Amino acid sequence: MISVTRQNSPSKMWKSIRESPREIEKYSLYPAIMSLKSCVMNAAKSLQHLFVRNANMRAKAGYVQNVLKTMNVMRTCFSRLSILQEQAFVDIQEIKMTLPQPLDFRPAKETHEDALFFAHGLNMACDGLLRFLFGSGFGEIFAQTCLVPGHSLSLEHVLIAELEGEPVAILSGMPVGAMADFSPVLRWAAGKQIWRVGLLALTALPLFKAMSQHNPNDWYLQALSVSEKMQGTGTGSRLLAIAEERAKSCGAHRITLDVSSNNTAALRLYLRMGYEQERISPRAFLSGGLQVHRLGKALPLQ
Repeated sequence: MISVTRQNSPSKMWKSIRESPREIEKYSLYPAIMSLKSCVMNAAKSLQHLFVRNANMRAKAGYVQNVLKTMNVMRTCFSRLSILQEQAFVDIQEIKMTLPQPLDFRPAKETHEDALFFAHGLNMACDGLLRFLFGSGFGEIFAQTCLVPGHSLSLEHVLIAELEGEPVAILSGMPVGAMADFSPVLRWAAGKQIWRVGLLALTALPLFKAMSQHNPNDWYLQALSVSEKMQGTGTGSRLLAIAEERAKSCGAHRITLDVSSNNTAALRLYLRMGYEQERISPRAFLSGGLQVHRLGKALPLQ
């Protein structure tokens, strides 16, 4: 017999799930399906046990056929419950991904692993521009660049979000007054490849010019990117809120950022979070007509 206990009210249930996403398994059909499967299995074993031990019953006409039919029905029920169990498990994982994840935020460490993760996150934030300019080896080039302190791409400006110890997102930003030229370090890291990069960079010159214009009193959000598996979980919104707190703590009255016209998901996020479009760069026709949107948001005074 399956005992059914009265669940908490919906508000208490979702509060419990938000505080601990693992709690969702308690409120899903998964435990009930597991119980039903156990009941069917136990009933089948009991029937089989009776059939083996009761010779008198086996001798009765039609008894064997009825037992076989019953066993077939139980086998079908068990098979369908297994399908439901698998679907319930998938549903649980999908719902978990829409809930706030238990993330840890930490400053980037001066290690090759963090530098490489930031390089790939920066490429994602730039809509693949780094790979286009530097080729497949862009990760190592930018990892070496980021490990050198004292410029805008240094790891001292980077925050990393982790899920159970695994890096899943990056945030990089600083007051405009603290920005420092990274091109000498990048030229050193790129070596002979810098000549190829220089030629390709000419195709995106309108974008670079637009992104280099800043108000000295602003706080510039240089990069924000979230790994594919964490997209849609609210991680980007949480990092954006952290960026705004950092900007306010530096005394900035405004936060600005640049986003590619192709990155429609990021554009929607920023506009939803109260950012306003300030200008759009001229099209870089040699780079497929790409444009960059400069967005800004006024910050409340502390």
